[in-house]
Amino acid sequence: MRAQLTVKALPNAEVYIDEEFKGHTGPDGGLRVSGVIPGTHVVRITAAGYQPSVQTVQVGKEGQTLVVAFEREAPAVTEEQTRHFERPGALDVQKVLGATAEGNNALAQHDQTLIDRLRQNLLKSVADFAQRNRFTYIIDVSSIPVYYLAPQADLTEEFTKVYASQKPTASVATPRSAAAQSKIGVINIQEAIGSTAEGKKAFADLSKKYQPRQQELQRLQQEIQAISDQLTKQAATLSDDEQRRLSRDLEDKQKLLKRSTEDAQTDYNADLDETFRRLRQKMVRVIGEYAQQNGYSLVVDDFQIPVYFASKDIELTEEIVKRYDAGNPVADVGAGVPATPAARPASSVKPAAPAPKSADKPKP
Repeated sequence: MRAQLTVKALPNAEVYIDEEFKGHTGPDGGLRVSGVIPGTHVVRITAAGYQPSVQTVQVGKEGQTLVVAFEREAPAVTEEQTRHFERPGALDVQKVLGATAEGNNALAQHDQTLIDRLRQNLLKSVADFAQRNRFTYIIDVSSIPVYYLAPQADLTEEFTKVYASQKPTASVATPRSAAAQSKIGVINIQEAIGSTAEGKKAFADLSKKYQPRQQELQRLQQEIQAISDQLTKQAATLSDDEQRRLSRDLEDKQKLLKRSTEDAQTDYNADLDETFRRLRQKMVRVIGEYAQQNGYSLVVDDFQIPVYFASKDIELTEEIVKRYDAGNPVADVGAGVPATPAARPASSVKPAAPAPKSADKPKP
């Protein structure tokens, strides 16, 4: 059974239901849309010179009447005005989506089709919200590392209230002076950690710690190679018993090499992760202090998210390294230490060749 939705708005306004165009309102501002399936629908109405209206409407079997009050659009920001200030914003889209009853149910039931539809509607609301409030850009921080986010740039709580109240295009009054002071910075935190004096020393100490184990693995590899060469070159002269003994010895050493290599790599990776974690924790504090002191609203890591262009003015890696070194002096840093250590260095030990098959001895 279908129902009817009656819209009362401004004359010649465009009406969309679930992003499907249904027609224009008449001279009296009214439009009757028949054949609407009872249930929840997103109704978007636009009129020239006014802010779009987006509302979630529950249509019953008996139909529904929607009365829309429009607000005048804010004056457009000119390109010349944009040059004088930058206003970044950030919000957690997943958190906003889960704040609504419909979004929370969709997430709980893992209804991906509904989640995608709600997310599309939400992103349109974010775009309208950004335009109305003169944000230069708004990024989703639900899945990217953000090392500093100023309170005035975090829109999650405010936009959640706006979106949950079904007024996604509402404006948030923020003084223009606050926008003028907003700045964004980018940093490659892995490069920064590896470039600090403390980082260089920490990774040099780590390499030194595992040098004896690496030497032991190399020694074992040489023994394996020697046995393999002996079995190959002396196959015609070795007795059957001697060949079997050498083959068993070769197999045992190959197993030992494999096990020792895996153990060494596991231990090294654990120590490397702990070293990065400890240094990263200190680095993030330095980033936060620098951002607060210099009026940054947002600092992101361009190592983990794609940044296609960043001017020198917002690249903070070198400056943060200087600040870190000044606050964490190191007495001695070994020469020749690479600035950025390999995150997962592969073992230099090559797999040993399998034991050759015993050759038949020449008959006397």
